[in-house]
Amino acid sequence: MTDSNETKALKIDKQILDKFWTLSESSSAEIIKATDQLVVLLKIKQKRNTETELSEELEYSVKRLVKGLASSRETARQGFSVALCQILRKFDVVTVEEFLNLISKHLKLPKKESKAEKGSSFLGESLAYLTLIQSGRLLQGDGQFIKKVIRGLLWVSEKRVYLKQICYNGICLIVQQISSEDFEQYAWPEIEGELKTGWEGCSADVFSLLITCRKHHSELVNKQFLKEHWKTKKLFKEDHFTKLWNILMVSIKCIVFGKSQVKLLNLGFHMLLELLPLVKTADEMRQLLSRETVKTWVKNVDGKLRDLNPLLTVTKTLGNEFVNVMKSCDNSDIQMAIMKCIVQTQGFPGNQTTKTLDSLVLQLSAEAEKDYGNYLMQTLIQQIRSVDPRPIGMMTSLHMLIHLRTLVTLSSTAADHKWQLQLLEFLMLHSYWKVIKESKAIKHVC
Repeated sequence: MTDSNETKALKIDKQILDKFWTLSESSSAEIIKATDQLVVLLKIKQKRNTETELSEELEYSVKRLVKGLASSRETARQGFSVALCQILRKFDVVTVEEFLNLISKHLKLPKKESKAEKGSSFLGESLAYLTLIQSGRLLQGDGQFIKKVIRGLLWVSEKRVYLKQICYNGICLIVQQISSEDFEQYAWPEIEGELKTGWEGCSADVFSLLITCRKHHSELVNKQFLKEHWKTKKLFKEDHFTKLWNILMVSIKCIVFGKSQVKLLNLGFHMLLELLPLVKTADEMRQLLSRETVKTWVKNVDGKLRDLNPLLTVTKTLGNEFVNVMKSCDNSDIQMAIMKCIVQTQGFPGNQTTKTLDSLVLQLSAEAEKDYGNYLMQTLIQQIRSVDPRPIGMMTSLHMLIHLRTLVTLSSTAADHKWQLQLLEFLMLHSYWKVIKESKAIKHVC
């Protein structure tokens, strides 16, 4: 493509220019319609040129669409991607090499640009690569272009964490489409290192790429490869639950637990809602309800959220789901894991968290109720002896005493008079008296 002067745009047919406005500020239906109309107009203009020469209008359109992939206008990225994909499919005269050169020229900004501009540029570059892949043209050219696109996608994925998923999806599309020969020669050298890292620190994107390679090119990613680098011949089995969960956590931690958007937090909480009923062991529950997870839930369920904020609904629903899981669970270890994960997390609970904790206590089994009671008494003594007035974990001393009082009234406690007496003795000593001198003759004081 020639390096046309920007003033050349003034000579472009107004009908064509109008389509760019439609593509950048329209609904999906209008974008599809405008794309079809643009392709028809460009075919008419291209008839004046040879099979190897681009018309002025086609050259201008491709260049403007590539540059526009970095635009922040309402639907510019979506509309321009659709139009570019169709142009690549309909006009073989636009070569893969020329298209990649445009990406390098217009979507790779110098270091002096602002962080926001760089982010837009990285997104535009990833969309340009995906457009080329989805058009089907990448596989029709030189195999070196496959290597260049994969290398470009990996580079962008390292620049912005929020682009990693779409970049790896693009690589997966290439892996699905190319032949075994091209995979081994052009794709494998670029991704081999990523797939040899094993379980430790593996993200969902890398794992998805591994599965795709295993499915479509098992001659390279075979059982021997898995055994050597992943210490297993089978990726999906019950023994790998913890490893698979760690992969998920690595992928969402920086998004859900950082300065994230409402939509991402909403996604995280909904995932938690889906996973809670599937937990089978206390260890799985402890991994699911990590301190970061509980802190994020408490912050939002007790925060000053507006009625229309989706987090208000999902966090309240999550609190109710904790209670439902506790009620339906007959495993005391899992019940205790739920209680401890919440109460041992440092925080300042509001009305909703307090209400959830009070409801959870009522659902404890006889065995879990004893474990929880002993935990509360030990923690209270530790709190009394501590020179630090701040609460240990989520609950104040008063709240822990209230829970102990609740335990006394449970039906399971009423049948165990010895345990009930132990709770009442503790409540009497620590609710109504101030201990000014320790004595081994008095229970719970020492």
